Amino acid sequence: SNQSFDFSSKITSYTIKNLDPCTAYHMSIQAKSQAGNGLPTSVITSTKIEAPSKPVIGLVSKTSSSLFVAWHSGIITNCGIDHYTVSMTPKDVTAIKRYNVNGTTQEYNIEELEANTKYIITVTAFSSYMNDNSSTLSSELKATTDDDTPTPGCGSRTDVENILAMLLSLTVYLSNR
Repeated sequence: SNQSFDFSSKITSYTIKNLDPCTAYHMSIQAKSQAGNGLPTSVITSTKIEAPSKPVIGLVSKTSSSLFVAWHSGIITNCGIDHYTVSMTPKDVTAIKRYNVNGTTQEYNIEELEANTKYIITVTAFSSYMNDNSSTLSSELKATTDDDTPTPGCGSRTDVENILAMLLSLTVYLSNR
């Protein structure tokens, strides 16, 4: 929207507040006097990037060789999300595996994992604007792959785990609508 401000000759600077992040603004300054108006001077300036919201991560399902995670990023500003990085570390091991995911995707299936192994998983949201970058890291999700020895007469997950996985999936789905 267009806004005009009139100032006395004593004002040499002015701060415009409540601007949106990651937005270009066209500004024009024009001197006025009793003799008339001067020529306008125009400039295009941009506001800075705003850090993305902290992703909230949850385990949707698991097998003996995979962990399926989903996350929600909360409020997404004008800056948007360029991409996510899912990081996974086997517990007590320093080798971190990273997987880049499109900024519109909020789920990832981590495959080729060891059975009955504890993992620590995080998601980092990345935004960029005008050669400036910002990122926000989720809290850690601790998950263990299933044992690859099935129990006779049972599936690889308990009914409680299945219900929790469905509730998390529904929560992520509803929050993205």
